[in-house]
Amino acid sequence: MKESEQSFAEAQKMAHVGNWDWDVANDKAYWSEEMYRIFGRNPEESAPAYNEYLNYTHPDDRDYVDNALKESLSRGKPCNIDYRIVLANGEIHTIHMQSRIIFDEENVPVRMRGIVQDITERKKSRRENSDPGKCCRIIK
Repeated sequence: MKESEQSFAEAQKMAHVGNWDWDVANDKAYWSEEMYRIFGRNPEESAPAYNEYLNYTHPDDRDYVDNALKESLSRGKPCNIDYRIVLANGEIHTIHMQSRIIFDEENVPVRMRGIVQDITERKKSRRENSDPGKCCRIIK
């Protein structure tokens, strides 16, 4: 079991994908180790509550993210969005977030689970390779 968990954590690190689980009613969240790395947070700290999470979102994207998550909860539909976050050191990264809703027996949304992938380098590579003179980029 421990080896499987280590393998899963290593795969997340390689792909820059973290997973999270949010207890909507109690506004409590769980983050994987990679989530902490992506957001530049200390894993010794607890995962942030919703409003604190929104504070990591780039100010120009904050309403978009807030509205997308609230709409996802109200409609009970998955959320699938790209947006920017601002790390404590001021760096801006782009992430892709996907989530799904967990309902109780009365069909009330009680949890939201999802993944976040840091796609900053991929977006940067696409911009660099949009030059017609470049055909590809070797990643080391």
